[in-house]
Amino acid sequence: EGFAHTTAVMQTKDQLERVASESALDLARDGVVYAEIRFAPELHTARGLTLDEVVTAVVDGFARGAHQARQEGHTIIVRAILCVAFALGCAASARAVSAAPLTSLAAVHALSHAEAAQGLPVAFEASVTYYRKGNVDLFVQDGDVAIYVETVMNANLIPGDRVLVIGKTRDSFRPEILSESVTLLHHGAAPDPVTAAFRQLIRAELDCRRVTLRAVVRSANLVSDVRLKNVYLQLLMDGGNIDAEVVSGDASVLRDLLDSEIEVTGAVAGTYAASSNGFTPTST
Repeated sequence: EGFAHTTAVMQTKDQLERVASESALDLARDGVVYAEIRFAPELHTARGLTLDEVVTAVVDGFARGAHQARQEGHTIIVRAILCVAFALGCAASARAVSAAPLTSLAAVHALSHAEAAQGLPVAFEASVTYYRKGNVDLFVQDGDVAIYVETVMNANLIPGDRVLVIGKTRDSFRPEILSESVTLLHHGAAPDPVTAAFRQLIRAELDCRRVTLRAVVRSANLVSDVRLKNVYLQLLMDGGNIDAEVVSGDASVLRDLLDSEIEVTGAVAGTYAASSNGFTPTST
């Protein structure tokens, strides 16, 4: 009965996220830089939430509270300790499990394939390097680390937007993110492009990062990709061939491109063919 009154107002996702967010922010304002908060998820399922939904709401709240604290000039890391109590008469037992999300792209990049496949929670900030409305592909970058995020098809995002990504890891050629939410924090400048060499592209060292390069156009065509039109270029740069997609449906840009030397700035992607053990770089 001791928890009946407090848990009664923490039975929805919004309630749990708000309480967790405000807890993290209050602690940060008091000068706390690291906190472990213990709670029992089963006490918050009276109105139909699953245990997973309870934990996700609380972890998302911690992440949002920590983000707001950073905006106020504070730094805090908040971890959740989950308690599961089995009560039979006077007997009870409990166990604690860490459920803190990964909060940086570097931490996600460091995961092994097996770890990424576990669907680990993430909550990190990054800047958009590529997104096109009508598709689910989102590339984000923070510093010199970038990653692929699967998001919704109709987000209002442009390169340079600073976003908060909440979701789970999944395994691929490299670890990537299946997002639960992508929240726009503010508009900003796109990351400065780095000059890309063919060797870096073919080794996927710059995947999802913003780059610039010079190449000669070998072919130029207007193509459709999932109902979206793009200018598709085949380019020859020092070291080998690459493809480039220009987000445009304007066929007039194709004039006079053939055999021209051009400078391309955009985000790097690639197609990995396991059968040939080859990686084909693409600049978008």
